[in-house]
Amino acid sequence: MNWKALVAAAGAAGTAILVLAGALDAAKLLGDSQYAFAAIAALGLVVFLVTYAVVRSQIEPTPSQRPEPVEPACPIGPYTLAPGQSRAIRLRVDEGERIAGTLTSEFTGEDFDFAILDHEGVAVFERGETPRPERQGKGMTAYSVDWVAPDSGPWYLELSTRGRRVKRKITVDLEWRPAR
Repeated sequence: MNWKALVAAAGAAGTAILVLAGALDAAKLLGDSQYAFAAIAALGLVVFLVTYAVVRSQIEPTPSQRPEPVEPACPIGPYTLAPGQSRAIRLRVDEGERIAGTLTSEFTGEDFDFAILDHEGVAVFERGETPRPERQGKGMTAYSVDWVAPDSGPWYLELSTRGRRVKRKITVDLEWRPAR
């Protein structure tokens, strides 16, 4: 039980106690019979349960308010790329699912390129040709990525240091989110 549920229970108990106190005064008017006290106890229980249910429904998130599950779309790294090297990293994403996050060079001023490619695009890139990426970035030290997979893929994140003379350490922090 979380703290919000405890607050709801305490509020419901407080309300029930106030109702019971009022009912006990009423019982004195009815005479101190067993039936009056049983009726008062039952009334207190009903008030507690109703109050608890109402308060809890106000503080518990509905399914639409709950955060989406967040999981890595691929290992975070860092990935070390030698000068002129590229690396294809398989993305855990299916049709309609989203990946979002950042790609960053660990050292200032060390730019790199990236592309999101399908299986065929990776083969084209590895042959040294220019593929048709879903998303790409060139010549920057950091990127923000927000992309929804158009089909089931498979999909890859291609990191590249082609044309660079110094190795790069690149951190990939992409989160996977389910299809809506």
